[in-house]
Amino acid sequence: DIKDWLHPTITTDFSIEDLSNTTDKNFITASYIRNMILATDGQIMDLIYNSTVTTAKHIQNITNTSEFLDQVVQAVSDHRYISSDDHYILMDRGAVITGFSNRDVGHYLARSFKCQNNTRSGSIKYQGVVYYDDDTNIEMVAMVPNHVGDIIDIKPLSNTLVSESLLFRYLNDTRTRGTDIKLPLMTKGFLTIGKDLTLSKLVQAAYRLRQLGKGQTLELWYLDDTYENIKTFIETNADPKRTINTPCQISSQDIYEWCTNNSIIQAIQTNRFNSSKQEKAAKKQAQVFSDSPQQTLTLTEPLSIPIMAYN
Repeated sequence: DIKDWLHPTITTDFSIEDLSNTTDKNFITASYIRNMILATDGQIMDLIYNSTVTTAKHIQNITNTSEFLDQVVQAVSDHRYISSDDHYILMDRGAVITGFSNRDVGHYLARSFKCQNNTRSGSIKYQGVVYYDDDTNIEMVAMVPNHVGDIIDIKPLSNTLVSESLLFRYLNDTRTRGTDIKLPLMTKGFLTIGKDLTLSKLVQAAYRLRQLGKGQTLELWYLDDTYENIKTFIETNADPKRTINTPCQISSQDIYEWCTNNSIIQAIQTNRFNSSKQEKAAKKQAQVFSDSPQQTLTLTEPLSIPIMAYN
């Protein structure tokens, strides 16, 4: 039963990547997965599972990137109106943003933030949107214009004398892994969840928040299609007795368990693919030996197929 072992307990070191890299289907068991969850990444997993640190949010009726970015601006503005100390970062691990370059996203958000700032008296004005340049990978800032019709100034972050707390950050899908950035202690991350997202990929993205649980918090965003996938998983696998009537019933714990289930499925599929590949390779090598029985082969590399395959 997945509910009996899914929640992580941190005791020792393992690599969560072993789960998706394993080729032995006999290891795809509850015990094996439990050991994988006891990973160095286990602390982040525990924080994702913790509802006081990580929450979930359904972003509905989105048909294009502009509508999604409008939701981002609205969410940031709503939060900021309540707490001016918060800092925000959008991590698009679910690859929700399509048809826009990083520069396009920075440009769109900078102009949208200006419009939002004009609608609320007393709200803190955002001064820029930080993103990675599509060609140079340099951190750039799209400066929020002084007036709605002004041209948006784009400059390197290193040449921008603006407090980090007044900058919104954006990471596209590829930047949600391996990117090391320093964020203010009170940063809130919006992390998009996409179809078939695995636990290791969720953890990689969440780990951009190095101080998660120590002031930094996370909000998992999912669209309508992902909501249906999670709902189906809960009602048919995780807890058949549970019925999901509204998106607000889905928690960060549900998303955690759904991602873990995706990891198991991916590991089994990888095992089947590798097994099939090895069988084909063995048959091909066996055919070579049968066609040329007197041929002597000199091996310069170890055989990747067990020697018994040739008997």
